[in-house]
Amino acid sequence: MNFQAVAASNGNLEAMFAIVTEVGNQKLNRNQKPIQTVKLKDDNGEQHSVTINKGNGELLDGSVLGQRLSFNLSTYQGQRGLGYSGFWNNRAQVNQPTPQKPQQDPSRAPESSKPAKGIAEGDVRHGVIYAAIQSGQVEVKTITDAEYWKGYIMTGRAPLPPSKIPDPHPDIQEERARDETDTPYY
Repeated sequence: MNFQAVAASNGNLEAMFAIVTEVGNQKLNRNQKPIQTVKLKDDNGEQHSVTINKGNGELLDGSVLGQRLSFNLSTYQGQRGLGYSGFWNNRAQVNQPTPQKPQQDPSRAPESSKPAKGIAEGDVRHGVIYAAIQSGQVEVKTITDAEYWKGYIMTGRAPLPPSKIPDPHPDIQEERARDETDTPYY
């Protein structure tokens, strides 16, 4: 049962479960009976302010926020349109909805959102690199530099830039440099 079904019942009292999202202060109605306004959200996500009457039961307090509770509700035509009122079924157990889909590891994104997540992350990396280039914090002087940053933006992996890769054989380079400068040309 949800708010639409209660509205369709033409003022009859209907039982439904809803999550309590806000609890108002208790006050007296014009007949000096205790009431309070609460906000409830049904299983379809529809949310309404509801006037809860104490009747023979109890009014709600802040300890029930976020809980899915049982209510007996009906509709009425008020000055601001259709309104909801009723009673909290305080003797019913707290009822948490059964998940519609099996629970998934929150660290893993659903398959359908992985491409969108990758695109968003790439967009962020692009924006950061673009700003760094514009501000002079990153220099792109060669096509190798451009390919490096493109690879980082696309994959998120950042090996050392080409200019920072250490030479695996610095001693050979030194010998070549010496040979080239020390050997006279004839």
